[in-house]
Amino acid sequence: EGKNQADLLEKTMAYLKQAKERYAVRYMERMQQGFRKFTEILDGAVADRLKLDVDLQPGEEAVGSLHSQDYMSTGLREFAGICTRLALVEAMYEGEKPFLVMDDPFTNLDEKKVERGWQFLERLSSEYQIIYFTCHGSRCKAGNAIRQEG
Repeated sequence: EGKNQADLLEKTMAYLKQAKERYAVRYMERMQQGFRKFTEILDGAVADRLKLDVDLQPGEEAVGSLHSQDYMSTGLREFAGICTRLALVEAMYEGEKPFLVMDDPFTNLDEKKVERGWQFLERLSSEYQIIYFTCHGSRCKAGNAIRQEG
């Protein structure tokens, strides 16, 4: 019985690996294109340095190799994470676009980058309906956010 379970686990692992590879191949090109699009919109200066690896994880290219998120600043990691999630949305929804829910996406950014983030959201709002949550008054932009108290 133990041998049968081991065989079943081996087959399961092989099928899961195959499914993961097919998934990655299916979405890889669209994810790469979407990631590039969003990094250029968000910050064209860093767009050339940010890439997705074979596991669709963002990294920063430096000195000829791709470094994981661990080597990025907190703000750059946050930007890359937003771009990765949006690239996945674009890859999955080719037709009708879903609405986006964002919960304080700019908490670790300085004021200059927050302003760039607002410009990014304004540009995205032409394609997506965006629901934006924040608990910091400093992260609300007049005219774009409704503030409820109590």
